[in-house]
Amino acid sequence: MNQKTNNEKIIIAVSSCLLGEQVRYDGDHTKHNYITGTLAKEFTLLSICPETGIGLGIPRPPIHLVMQKNDIHCVQIDKPENDVTEKLSGYALQQQHLLNKISGYIFKKKSPSCGLSHVKVFHDDHYRYEGRGVFADQVIKMFPLLPVIEEDQLDHSESREHFIECIYRYQQHKNEKNYS
Repeated sequence: MNQKTNNEKIIIAVSSCLLGEQVRYDGDHTKHNYITGTLAKEFTLLSICPETGIGLGIPRPPIHLVMQKNDIHCVQIDKPENDVTEKLSGYALQQQHLLNKISGYIFKKKSPSCGLSHVKVFHDDHYRYEGRGVFADQVIKMFPLLPVIEEDQLDHSESREHFIECIYRYQQHKNEKNYS
């Protein structure tokens, strides 16, 4: 690893709960030791929690994805009229100045805000694992070439190595673009 640009560490964004921050709906965290240990030595880790970023408290009622009129919405489980879809998408847009600085993003799996795939979406009387977190979806739309991964994929050496290689390539491309 140990490739740095201009003697500064490359910045990657990470879902805050994966860094051990107690920001989850239940006031807990899901600290990932590989991220906080190995990756923290090589990269600058930018902590982002879109749920607290939009003002949801800790602890808070959980949110989930639901299909409403052929469109996926992110709503509070016990109060479905509390729809935070637009707030989560808007938060990604508000954070664009920070996201412009990153060269990778590690998202929290299964999260209605940050999951990359296979997030549970409720349809009337059943659910399917077919969604993507609202915030993650907006980040990917804004930065379609940005290397992204969910934390469980870091447990597999091939996925982990591929992600890290992509970070370095992405950063190199950003550097070349800035010099031209």
